[in-house]
Amino acid sequence: MAFPDSVVESCWRIVNGVCEVCRKPLVWGNRGRVGAGCWEAHHIDGNPDNDSITNCKIICWPCHEKTF
Repeated sequence: MAFPDSVVESCWRIVNGVCEVCRKPLVWGNRGRVGAGCWEAHHIDGNPDNDSITNCKIICWPCHEKTF
């Protein structure tokens, strides 16, 4: 499941649009894509039903792929 837009937007503002792992700058419109500035909202605990803001991490695609 995907996070609600309100959670993603709040997390994005908190991290100022940079990857929380490698600090790479991200592009808001590139969520779920592959390439420069692409990113995803990641469930920290791996539970897709836990959509709390404390379980959301904004990370670039290369860092997100390492979580699989």
